[in-house]
Amino acid sequence: MRILRSELSSLSLAAVLLVSAELFVQAQSPSPSQTTPPAAPAAPVPPGSESGLISNFDDGSASVKFGAGWTVSTDSLAGGTSTAEIRVIEGGANKSKGALEITGNVTNVFTYPWAGVMFSPGSAPFTPANLSSKKALHFWARGDSRTFRAMIFTTSGGRIPAMKNFSVTPEWKEFVFPFSEFNGTDGRDIIAILFASSMDPGTFKFAIDEVRLD
Repeated sequence: MRILRSELSSLSLAAVLLVSAELFVQAQSPSPSQTTPPAAPAAPVPPGSESGLISNFDDGSASVKFGAGWTVSTDSLAGGTSTAEIRVIEGGANKSKGALEITGNVTNVFTYPWAGVMFSPGSAPFTPANLSSKKALHFWARGDSRTFRAMIFTTSGGRIPAMKNFSVTPEWKEFVFPFSEFNGTDGRDIIAILFASSMDPGTFKFAIDEVRLD
């Protein structure tokens, strides 16, 4: 198994994630404008996205079928001290060969902390992708018995992502979240999908597998 580490370092992306920290408060009671975001022009359809499969990790790597790939995302970009690390492990959902494990530590130095892994469906991080032919985010997860968050960034959402909580146990569990539940997005301008720990400070560990769009 090899450990995969990456940090998002551009100033523009850091600014985006600094603004996105507001999501941890706003998502608790979304405003009408967040619930029904304004229509945005459709972005390009990513080559290779037709099947909807993002990653199954069965080849021992965090390779993706389309998009710019997986990267660690933490509040360090906004002055926090939370950390995360990702690696491909043996043994995935449904007795598959591999899965992606995310471990780290969430601290309370930053007001709205987060740490996790982000998938960029476009040709580069935070480049929008048109995934409107798909209707839901589908994945399997297991880990510490606690609640994590799946988040989707869209251009029409003002780059403040919509969130869905998901609770895991040491056993694999399947999750399917319709795009419409992420502030009503239709998938035409998705710029990132993030899986993160943010609700509780301290160390965490969880794994994801068979990540796809249906």
